Amino acid sequence: MKGLAIITVNYQNYSDTEDFVNSFSKQTNKNYHIYIVDVSTYLEAFPEYKNVTRIHAENKGYAFGLNTGLTLAQQDGYDKFVFINNDTLVTNDFVDHALTAVSAHPGD
Repeated sequence: MKGLAIITVNYQNYSDTEDFVNSFSKQTNKNYHIYIVDVSTYLEAFPEYKNVTRIHAENKGYAFGLNTGLTLAQQDGYDKFVFINNDTLVTNDFVDHALTAVSAHPGD
């Protein structure tokens, strides 16, 4: 069973995005995948991570970036999603809490 798809948008803010991804390294629940939709004008090198997919997309706004990530996550078989800003740092139980909340309040 697929876990949690975590979707964020990056625009010219690679330092915060790296910190964001690194904040997931101590998760107690490793059943997640991060989708980074990069709408930056000038792409920079970005480290490769095991459970991260980086997608370059045309910059048509934040919502377009989130929808791009959502579409890919759905194609990959995910049915639980979280949209989160790339300048956020998470606690080590974020995935557990997010999965509990999403499971308790599924959208139709």
